[in-house]
Amino acid sequence: MGKLTSTIGIPIKLLNEAQGHVVTLEITSGVVYRGKLLEAEDNMNVQLKDITVTARDGRVSHLDQVYIRGSHVKFFIVPDMLRNAPMFRSRGQRGRGVGLARATALPSSASRPDLHRNDHDLPTPPQLRERTSNPQPTPSPHPLPKLPLTLDDPFAPVLLNRNRSR
Repeated sequence: MGKLTSTIGIPIKLLNEAQGHVVTLEITSGVVYRGKLLEAEDNMNVQLKDITVTARDGRVSHLDQVYIRGSHVKFFIVPDMLRNAPMFRSRGQRGRGVGLARATALPSSASRPDLHRNDHDLPTPPQLRERTSNPQPTPSPHPLPKLPLTLDDPFAPVLLNRNRSR
């Protein structure tokens, strides 16, 4: 069984943006309603006020308020001004990398509480290139003392490996 997600699609977002505007909708029986959209739900149930109802035979009547079930709606007509709604703007390449593996990892200040970085301390790209081309180990602010270790010591391999990486 697949994972259910609760994402709202663009048509529902557009319908929510149309709240407060005059919309036209036709239901499955062919009756057309035109009025101010008070509320739109995620299942397309809508509430309209000041409605002009046009029956299939062309008779026109007026209603103060109506609630229409979303499954009975054949289509909506929303105002043209909603073409400029934010959900229709092109997202483009925002949030994506170049695609040539050029990202460089910087040390996180969260992992080093002794470093209090701000934006002014961040290196510029040439400094990054120098740093990646000549990787030099940085001295630890708290170096481990080099003790004479014996191989019988249970912590000797850990300490030896740790000292070797410096």
